[in-house]
Amino acid sequence: MSRTVIQSYQTGVVEQVDLPRPALRPHGVVAETRCSVISPGTEQALTELARKSLLGKALARPDLVQQVLDKARVEGVLQTLDVSLQRLDTPIPLGYSVVATVLEAGQHADVRVGQRIAGTGAGYANHAELNYIPRTLCVPVPDAVEDEHAAFAGLGAIALHAVRTCEVTIGETVVVLGAGLLGLLAQQMLRASGARVIALDLDAQRLRLARELGAEHAFASDDPATASCLRDVTHGRGADAVLIFAAAPGSSGPLAQAAEIVAERGRVVAPGLVRLDVPRKAFYEKEVVLHVPRAAGPGMYDESFESGESPYPISQVRWSATRNLEAFLAMVADGSLRLDPLITHRIDFDEILPLYQTLASGEDASSTLGVVVRYAGAAGERSTKKRVVTAPIEGVQDRRPGIGIIGSGLFTRTTLLPVLNKVGGFLPRGIASRGGLYAFVSARKFHFSYATSDYRELLEDSAIDAVLVTTQHDQHAKLAVEALRAGKHVLVEKPLALSRQQLLEVLSVAEECPGQLLMVGFNRRFAPTVQFLQEKLRSLPDPLAILIRVNAGYVPPSSWVHSSRGGGRIHSEVCHYLDLVQALSGSVPVRVHAESLRASGYRASDNVAIHLTLADGGIASILYTGAGDKGYSRERVEVHGSGCSAEIDGFRSARFVAAGRSKSKRLLRPDYGHAGELRAFLEATAEGGAPPVGLQEYAATTWATLAVEESLGTGRAVGLEEVKAGSGRHEPASE
Repeated sequence: MSRTVIQSYQTGVVEQVDLPRPALRPHGVVAETRCSVISPGTEQALTELARKSLLGKALARPDLVQQVLDKARVEGVLQTLDVSLQRLDTPIPLGYSVVATVLEAGQHADVRVGQRIAGTGAGYANHAELNYIPRTLCVPVPDAVEDEHAAFAGLGAIALHAVRTCEVTIGETVVVLGAGLLGLLAQQMLRASGARVIALDLDAQRLRLARELGAEHAFASDDPATASCLRDVTHGRGADAVLIFAAAPGSSGPLAQAAEIVAERGRVVAPGLVRLDVPRKAFYEKEVVLHVPRAAGPGMYDESFESGESPYPISQVRWSATRNLEAFLAMVADGSLRLDPLITHRIDFDEILPLYQTLASGEDASSTLGVVVRYAGAAGERSTKKRVVTAPIEGVQDRRPGIGIIGSGLFTRTTLLPVLNKVGGFLPRGIASRGGLYAFVSARKFHFSYATSDYRELLEDSAIDAVLVTTQHDQHAKLAVEALRAGKHVLVEKPLALSRQQLLEVLSVAEECPGQLLMVGFNRRFAPTVQFLQEKLRSLPDPLAILIRVNAGYVPPSSWVHSSRGGGRIHSEVCHYLDLVQALSGSVPVRVHAESLRASGYRASDNVAIHLTLADGGIASILYTGAGDKGYSRERVEVHGSGCSAEIDGFRSARFVAAGRSKSKRLLRPDYGHAGELRAFLEATAEGGAPPVGLQEYAATTWATLAVEESLGTGRAVGLEEVKAGSGRHEPASE
């Protein structure tokens, strides 16, 4: 187990909880924390935002409010409110800068067990006894750097990237607006690079420290005379660059002040948490350039980089986040930076909650700068434990099917588990996730007996009858096979498999385990609107013509969906509509032809047009696009045949028209079939009998998905039989 500090984004409450030991992954390390650093400005701003009411959060983050409004226009207020509240109700870990000892190293992580590393990254370098940190977000610590100083590496990399963004040359004058921890680190780096530094802050004590650490001048930022003083010391020219490190989430005052004091054609760099309401007149007249640097440097928030799978080559990105960490530690080692004056508090990990209470109250705000938290191997023997009990174990006489969940990502937490909880009829047993945090918060919220970071504990638990697999896509086939062989019924989220080999293995094992139910998360066939039309369509004598349009929205190229873990959007989402064609037509695809919109900024699977020929002579077309307006409706289905027509609009309404007469079904909110699917799975698990969906239908959908990839790659129509025979490329289209 690992004690970890987490905060509710809904209430702002900070607590210390026991989490399972994080699981090791190939591209990172599991490390025992020696020291972490609290940056009061950054973490206090986060705490203050979390403690705000819903209205206060909305006023502080108008960008997120607009996203919510866009979603509400498409999916309705009730659906949007549910999802938004579920997201707010998920705690987050605190901290992002640590020094630690490597306990385990992944096969692709070039560090040694026992080695000291400095790490960064929200969600990785947490205030926790144990952390999993990707190799791209941690670096070895030089012997000359002591633990307390190495723990600043995450903060130092942020300051260093901001300084690099300034593009300062020798002799330039730079104003650092905000003499907090990051500002004082940055000003020392600027001095080391040959710049003249002027510090501005509200607090006289911090201005004195800024002078001690090399600032040539230090002025009160709220003094009306400051602008005049700056003109005097810059000979009337103004500052060549202004670095904003102030923490003022609700104010654009720091940006306005920067515009006033910067020189013509100067640079304003704003890594601090401030509003960016640009004063156009000042920026226009001076031709000011505004930069907003991204945390510790290139790679941050790029999922493929942060996972450790795709480090940036030095020939393409000289100063990635990884190399900024290394450079900061090198500056500490050679004495270029003084860190001891920045440490105002040293506390043990057991004292961290009282400190957060002090920060939240605003007491001693000016005298609290850098807080070093010491761990001293606090985890001890508890560090090996991968399971945490979260609720009393139910009695052995409980006859409901025991359920285990492997994976606790955003979809699982905000959609699947709330729906599963409403459906009921099962024994909530265990939830597994590699990091442990989301398994813990989900298990605690939905009353599962335990959380674990090792999914094998669920497979070995005799009280678990059925397993839901909701991990990233590259693990679906593997985990479905293991769960079936462990004697569990399985509901695996789509896709079932990402390759022909994976699919053949799943089908083979499923046939070897006839007593085990296997379902795949193609939930739309269980939607009330779809089932309403199925009743009308099944009596029609002729094959059908089906048209499905999906306005799926933009997914950034850096998203995990496009990586080997996601398999691209064909496997991630288009498979849903291939299955929906089967559900509506009652027939299976035999031939596929797909083409992609080749537009700048999109991957091959972002925009596709797919034509399907069905076994019964029917046809279907699917237009799936990420290039549409997000305020436009997401999904629309049309079906025509035997003189009849039908439609589904947004899975909120369905209409069937025959002989000029119309029959309709309308819902208060979109229903994509998750409840119907889970209910069918639980009933089949408890009662046995025929599976709700035949295995061959799931196989046909997956073969068709592979055929779409094949067609996109070759530019020709592809028969499902040749995909089954393995006679084509069988590789994803270029992602």
